[in-house]
Amino acid sequence: MLAAGAIFECQRHGIAVPERIAVAASDDNELMQNMVPPIIIVAFPRYEIGVCSASMIVARTKGVTLPQISVSIGFEVIRRGNT
Repeated sequence: MLAAGAIFECQRHGIAVPERIAVAASDDNELMQNMVPPIIIVAFPRYEIGVCSASMIVARTKGVTLPQISVSIGFEVIRRGNT
């Protein structure tokens, strides 16, 4: 939503997107899928993040010492345009 707002504000002030300013978003939704100009999205696997986080919290409450505190779950770049 912030990326859409940034683009709308740029358009309102006559700032060309993507020619003068680049915009990317971190959440893919129906608005992002239909933006003009199209927005590049960095999509995170939110469900997997929630499951992993919950598992770590449950383990800690049971006194389990976790071998690591950083987990790489990955992401996907969805290119719809050059914004």
